[in-house]
Amino acid sequence: MILHVILCLILMSPMGVGGLALATSAAAYFNLGLMILLIKKRLGGFGFERILLSGSKSAAGAAFAAFAAWFIAESAPFGIFINTFLAIVAALGLFLAFAKLLKSEELNLALGVFKR
Repeated sequence: MILHVILCLILMSPMGVGGLALATSAAAYFNLGLMILLIKKRLGGFGFERILLSGSKSAAGAAFAAFAAWFIAESAPFGIFINTFLAIVAALGLFLAFAKLLKSEELNLALGVFKR
């Protein structure tokens, strides 16, 4: 909680609302790391390497999609609503393509639900 407030104060001025979103995400990842350490200490191993690999694939895809969404939202010549819609659709498509390219297990599980 303290880290979240500090990051919000630091990132709000240069990045505005985006800084608040980034601060929230960074604090959540910090909390996730602490929880992983506590669980690992109490339970021993729990497949951390597999989780880390999967999370890294998702984070890489999300970063790629976020950059593309930002670029489209800022540079498309349409109005704010159309730019935002195009950015969201492009980001979703790029994230799914990136997940497929990296052979994400979660993507295969999600697609398996729709194939039934």
